[in-house]
Amino acid sequence: MENAREASVVRGVDVYPVASLREVLNLLNAPEPPAPYRVEPGRIAKRKSVGYSFDFREVRGQLHAKARH
Repeated sequence: MENAREASVVRGVDVYPVASLREVLNLLNAPEPPAPYRVEPGRIAKRKSVGYSFDFREVRGQLHAKARH
């Protein structure tokens, strides 16, 4: 369920977000399957960055990773 938005932008893949095994069973046994989860790829790209609660300057090494931040 937590990755439904990101997974839904993959072409050719239908996404049915579930939070438990019970929900998987309900989905598989449903008389008519629900519509797959959909989101416009542009909405994912425009989503605001979450940010980090720590400072990368304190990390030693990994210069290529720190340069991206």
